[in-house]
Amino acid sequence: MSDQNQEWKDKAASTFSAERKEDFVVLIISTITVLLVVAGIIGPKFYKSLFI
Repeated sequence: MSDQNQEWKDKAASTFSAERKEDFVVLIISTITVLLVVAGIIGPKFYKSLFI
């Protein structure tokens, strides 16, 4: 039973680690987007130009 508990703990630790990495990627992308908006590089017409 102890071996199975350890396997579950290891699997949970690796899963949470992967989710944490995904969170950091989303945080970095969000930060870059906010900086581009504040700098004026991305404006109201930016998204329209992507689809036209």
